[in-house]
Amino acid sequence: MTMTRREIRQQYVITDVNDRLKQIVKEYEETGDAEAMHQGIKGILYGPKKG
Repeated sequence: MTMTRREIRQQYVITDVNDRLKQIVKEYEETGDAEAMHQGIKGILYGPKKG
């Protein structure tokens, strides 16, 4: 079954978010900085700040 462009793009987004979450958790385990982890996850959910 072939994938549409939208499905392919969604797959890349999922992969990027998964990789970013793994990186955030790894940083948290190394530093124990819960605030940085919180900010990183908020960045994934809401994107970069505008304005």
